Amino acid sequence: MYLASYFKVKRFFVSALFLLIFIPVISCSPPNTVTVRIKITYKDSNPDNRLELVRVTSAGDITELAPISGGKTRSTRLWPKKKSQPQLFLSYNFKGKRRYWDGPKMPRGKGYKIEVVIGSNGKVIEHKISQ
Repeated sequence: MYLASYFKVKRFFVSALFLLIFIPVISCSPPNTVTVRIKITYKDSNPDNRLELVRVTSAGDITELAPISGGKTRSTRLWPKKKSQPQLFLSYNFKGKRRYWDGPKMPRGKGYKIEVVIGSNGKVIEHKISQ
């Protein structure tokens, strides 16, 4: 009986120690908490037209999206370096020609959401930023 209660007490202290040490470690924010959420819409009525090799970059983080057909939208997230300026750079192929767009400069250390609309002529016709 004494041995059973000893193991119960030991198990309690091990569980409490686990909670005291590991829960704060798990809940700490990762070193890079800046997130840039990107939504790209291709406003073209012809679904056969596509934007290809779509790449988005922000302060060292880069990703390539699947081709975007006319009338479709793609979304992604980037995690730029925390102390860098999280400006968005977008590049894509439109009818065989490479196009580039530089987003507005944003404050360091803050994440944001940006929606970019590309028109049927292949140019960025609209962008909207929110925090």
